[in-house]
Amino acid sequence: MRAAFDLIAQKGLEGLRLRDVAAVVGLDHSTLHHYFPTKEDLIVEVVGYATGQLATTMPPEGTPPSR
Repeated sequence: MRAAFDLIAQKGLEGLRLRDVAAVVGLDHSTLHHYFPTKEDLIVEVVGYATGQLATTMPPEGTPPSR
C-alpha cells in the first residue's frame, strides 16, 4: 500500500502503473495483478490505507467536528 501511495503522490492517479508498484516492492507484475486485477482495485485499497492512517491519530472523544 505504501509503495502505491507514494507513487500516487509523485505521479498522480493517472500516472500510477501497476508495473511500477510491482517494481518498487520487488514483485513480478503478474503477482501484483493476482491481488489487484485493475488499477482501480489498487486505488480503492490505497484510499482505505490512507483513511485508516487518519483514524489511528484521531482522538476517540468529542464530536466529529472537534476531533
